[in-house]
Amino acid sequence: MSMDIGSLCASSAVWSSSLLLMHIASYLPRNFIACSLRLVDKHSRELFRGQDYTTIHLSEACSIAVFEQYWEKPEATQKMSITQRIQLVCLTSASGVLENLQVALNAADCAPVEEMMEAAAAAGSLQSCKWLRARGCPWGKALAAAGLGGHQEVFEYLMLMGCTCDDDALYAPARGGHWGLMEWLSLTRPSRNGKVHIGKLMAAAAEGCDLNAFQKLHDVWLGGFTGLLRATRHQLYGPKQSAVLVAAASSPSPDWRAKVEWLEAKRYPRSPEVAAAAASLPDGRDRLRWLQERGYPMGLFNSETFRKAGRAGNFPLVQYLLQEFVLYNFTRDAAEAAAEAGQLDFLKALHALCQLDSEASRSLALYACRSGHQAVVAWAVQELQYDASGDPEALSAAAESGNVALMAWIWARSQLSSGKCMEGAVKSGCREALQWMEEHGLLMKGDLGTMYYIAARNGDLATLRWIRGRLPGTLPEGLISRCVHTSCPPSAIRWLVELDDQPDWLTAELGAALHCVHSWLQLQRIPSLTTSRSSSTAAELQPQQLEEMQQALQAELEDLVRKLQLSPSLRMEPARVHLAAVHDDEQWSCSGD
Repeated sequence: MSMDIGSLCASSAVWSSSLLLMHIASYLPRNFIACSLRLVDKHSRELFRGQDYTTIHLSEACSIAVFEQYWEKPEATQKMSITQRIQLVCLTSASGVLENLQVALNAADCAPVEEMMEAAAAAGSLQSCKWLRARGCPWGKALAAAGLGGHQEVFEYLMLMGCTCDDDALYAPARGGHWGLMEWLSLTRPSRNGKVHIGKLMAAAAEGCDLNAFQKLHDVWLGGFTGLLRATRHQLYGPKQSAVLVAAASSPSPDWRAKVEWLEAKRYPRSPEVAAAAASLPDGRDRLRWLQERGYPMGLFNSETFRKAGRAGNFPLVQYLLQEFVLYNFTRDAAEAAAEAGQLDFLKALHALCQLDSEASRSLALYACRSGHQAVVAWAVQELQYDASGDPEALSAAAESGNVALMAWIWARSQLSSGKCMEGAVKSGCREALQWMEEHGLLMKGDLGTMYYIAARNGDLATLRWIRGRLPGTLPEGLISRCVHTSCPPSAIRWLVELDDQPDWLTAELGAALHCVHSWLQLQRIPSLTTSRSSSTAAELQPQQLEEMQQALQAELEDLVRKLQLSPSLRMEPARVHLAAVHDDEQWSCSGD
C-alpha cells in the first residue's frame, strides 16, 4: 500500500499543529508537560512557555530523574529555612511517589515530623503514610486530615495502626462533607467512649455539608422516633443549637445562607457568636451585612477577628468593623498579622484610615522581620519612622526568617547585635543565614547549649551538623536530658547521643524505652480494633500492617538493646535483654477469622 507524498506532508503538518498539541496537553498532567512534553523539540518548547507550563508542582507526581537531578544538588536547599524544607517533604509526600519522597527527605536533612504525615493523609496518599511511619514519623493530626479529605482507606489504615480518634478526627468527615465516611463512622463509633455527641456532629455537618446532606443528617439524628433512638443526646438546647448556627454562618459552602435560613425556621437562636464567626471568612463584610439585616446581634468581635482579617489582607472587613462599631483598639492586632503575612497594601490602607502609633509601628516591623518581608520593614522605616538603626531586636528578628538580604539591609543601618542573633539564625535553619552570621563575626555570641537545643527541637539535623562543624568539643552538660524531657524528635536525640563522649545515658534511654513500650502497646490494640469492625478493608490490611509494625518495632528494640549494652551507667548484661516478644510467632500470628 502506497501513500501520496502530498498526503504525508499534510499529515505531518497536522501533527505539528500548535492547536493539536495544545489540545493533547490539556489532557496531560501539568508536571508531564513541564518535565517531558515541552522538551521534545524546539517547537514544543516555544509553544509551552510561561509559568503555567514551566512550573513543577511538588505535590503532584513528577519524573524521578528530573526530581533527583535538582534536589540531590547540595546547594538546592542552601537558602531554604527549616520550615521550607519541611514543606518540601510535605508537598512531595502528597504526590505519593516514594522515590521522590526519599530524595526530598534526604535533601531536607531533618527528622520526620507530624506535618509530613498530615500532608500525606490529607492528600490520600496511603503509601506515603506507610513509608513515613516506617521511618518514625509521628501521627500528629493525620486522622483528622484524612477524614477532612474523605480518604476512607487512609482513615482505616491510621485507625488500625493505633492513631487516636479524637473529636477532631471523629467529626472531620462531616466538616469535609463526606457522607459515606460519616455513615461508616456512625456504625463503628471509634471514639474512646464509643459515643457520638450530636451537637458536635451537627455543627461539623453544618459547616461542611451542602443543605440537602445537612438536612438528611439532621433528620436522621434529630428527626422523629428513629432520631431519638440514635442520638447520644436526644435534643439540642441553647448553646449547642447556637454552635450549629455558628457553623452554618461560617460555612465555606455556597449555600450557607440557605442553611442559616433553614435553621432559623427550626427556631435555632440568633446569638452574637454567629456574626463573630462569619466575619472570619473572606467575604466576611458581606456576611455581616446580611446577618445584621436579619437581626443578628453584633458585638463579640475581638482581636482574633482582626488578626484573621489582617492575615488575609481583608481590608474591606476591617474598614466596615471600624466604621460601624468603632473597634479601633484592635487595629494593632490587624497590623501585626498583616505584617507577618506581608500584606503591604493592607497596611498602607489601614494607616491611611487610622494613624498607627510608634509602638504599633515597631511591633509590626518586628513581625515583618521575623517573617522576612523586607518591603514591609522598609515601608515601616520610611512611612512610620520606625528606627531600625536603634532597635537591638531588629537583626535577631530578621535572622529568624533566614532572609539574608533583609539581614544585610538591617546590618547596613545598624550593627547592634546580641547572642539572640545567632540563636535566631539557628531557629531559621537556613544555612545561608548561618554562614552570614559566621562571616560577620557573630557565631561566638550565641549560647552553644541553646543553639543545639533549638536545632534539636526543630529536628534540624543539617543545622546540628553545621554547629558541630564550627564549634567542636564536648556537648553542653544536660543537653540530652533536656531534649528527652521536652520530646525532641528521636532522630535528633539519637544524633546527639552518638556524638557525645559521655552522654546522660539513663535519661536518654529511658525515653527511648518508653517510646518502644508505647509502640508495643499500640500493636496489641490491632486485633481488638479489627474484630470490633465489619470493614473488609481492615481485614485485608491487618496481616500486612502487623508485619510492618513488627519490623519497625524490632528495629527500634534492637537499637535500644545495642545502646543499653554500651551504656556505662546501666552496665546491663546482654543476656538480660532479649527480643522474645518480637519473635514469638504465636503472639504475632494473624488468624483468618
